[in-house]
Amino acid sequence: MIRALAAFPVLLALAACHSPLPPEQIAMTKGARDSQTCATRLERRSDYIGLAPFIPLAGERATEEQLKNQAIPGLPERVMLRAWRKDLARCRLLTLNAVSVFAPYAVATLQSNYLKSDQIIDELIAGRTTWSVANKKRDAIGIMSERRLWQERRTARVDQVSPSRSVLDSSRRGGAEGKPVSLSPSRRGTNL
Repeated sequence: MIRALAAFPVLLALAACHSPLPPEQIAMTKGARDSQTCATRLERRSDYIGLAPFIPLAGERATEEQLKNQAIPGLPERVMLRAWRKDLARCRLLTLNAVSVFAPYAVATLQSNYLKSDQIIDELIAGRTTWSVANKKRDAIGIMSERRLWQERRTARVDQVSPSRSVLDSSRRGGAEGKPVSLSPSRRGTNL
């Protein structure tokens, strides 16, 4: 999964604080809200609650317990994983649509993360890997993705100052007060 889902709603939420909102920002904030709502609903669905002890469901990094679990998923977990991944695709599409409005340079990285994460989930579904190995691989994808997304942001060429650029620039400086802003909280990442 992409951990970017956790970082981009923060950026989009910052955009929502500006008033009045230009049409681009309205689309950004609605897209971020829809994406985050989808991820939250997916995480809370009773169908998938049985997966929560084994794998992060909302893009956060794996817990110590999840990283230590050397078991291979049983049949019930494999069935849940297959259904969860299918539902997750809707949330990912919402994320890509939201991100494409203000950070089109990030879309390819996110799509790559989705593909890599799906390959790891496929290994779990097939019973070829443990929860521990899968969670470590997915965390590594998220960490590399965060670095790559920040690099892409720094090197992106923007021809004109847009509302989304000014939001990104102000968040990087720490917002209106100039205080540091963390865009990747310790337990949230970019690996939905």
